[in-house]
Amino acid sequence: MITDKTIEQLQEAVQPTLVNTERGEMFSSRPLHALPKDKRPEPETLGIATLKGFCDYVRSKFDNPKDHERMVWIKDQAEVRLVSELYPPSKQRDSIVAATVHNVFGPSFSFGVYLDHELFVVSLQTLFAPTPDLLKVLAVIGTIKEEGVKQISDDGVSQAVVARAGVALVADVKVPNPVRLAPYRTFRDIEQPSSSFVLRVKAGKEGSTPMCALFEADGGLWKLDAIRDIREYIAAAGLGLPIIG
Repeated sequence: MITDKTIEQLQEAVQPTLVNTERGEMFSSRPLHALPKDKRPEPETLGIATLKGFCDYVRSKFDNPKDHERMVWIKDQAEVRLVSELYPPSKQRDSIVAATVHNVFGPSFSFGVYLDHELFVVSLQTLFAPTPDLLKVLAVIGTIKEEGVKQISDDGVSQAVVARAGVALVADVKVPNPVRLAPYRTFRDIEQPSSSFVLRVKAGKEGSTPMCALFEADGGLWKLDAIRDIREYIAAAGLGLPIIG
């Protein structure tokens, strides 16, 4: 018959014994194995959509661990996290709260893809912050009607197309290149970084509207501008924490 005392003795025999030495080293009487990540008791990361909400949470000191230091980690132009220091024995860190652009904003502009005239114009008006070059692009694209587009010159910098200016008048329209635009690509709390784009126009299928496209031309440098502006925003909030990124 198995008694409670027998069970306790079996548990003591199976459970490892941890011993601390005078040198601060820890030893175990049995081999220990780390749990798989999906089985570790890690706290769920709190999701926030804005930098203001992120800073408000940090200032509130809610869920502030007393025995661990924290820092702000700017992962990229679309995500900022509050993380803890590494703590023993498994050298883990907690991701306490994360502000993510994708939590709240809708679709982004499809760069490098030719769109029909109407969708292109609507996308420019809804997915970009106002800039002088945006008004120029809208003015040029607005003169290109459904009657058709014929490319007449292209030197790699500027492109000329034929567009109807009236009922019977046909005029050459110069497509500006490059253009400096500011798509909504990062947190709305900061000014949207602008960058260079190449605007291209071509004829659609017979009977269809012209096709337009924007191609990114800055090699992703706008992301560094966004990260810098995020850092400045958080630094100005006076959170008293180190900022990495």
